[in-house]
Amino acid sequence: MRTKILVVVVVALAALMIAAALWLSSDAPSAPAAPRLVETFRVSACRPGPAGAEGCAERRVLVLDATINRLRDEIISAAPYAAREFVAAERAWYAARERHCRGLGTGAIETLGRSACLINADRLHVSVLVERLDDATS
Repeated sequence: MRTKILVVVVVALAALMIAAALWLSSDAPSAPAAPRLVETFRVSACRPGPAGAEGCAERRVLVLDATINRLRDEIISAAPYAAREFVAAERAWYAARERHCRGLGTGAIETLGRSACLINADRLHVSVLVERLDDATS
């Protein structure tokens, strides 16, 4: 009888040790994903002249948005310990950008005005993210 109890205790302890080792060796909880910039406008053709200016500006916004998305991913990879705060700050920046660039005119003027506003906000933000990435990787 004593041998059976000893075997059960040893097996239970071994199972606990294996479970603890697996738990300790598992990766930390994954970092939250950075918000993705995805524009809802339909990009028109980029051609010379006033008619194509809208499409050219929209394409520039998309390029800058892609750069921001890439930099965000790199920052989270470089500093996963600070990911929650970073993601919260990025969401706040995005909301402020949208509020700031909303309603800058009507029709094509609004589209060009909003695109110019987004381009300026995105350019500034790219420079901030580049600095943040430098800090995270140094």
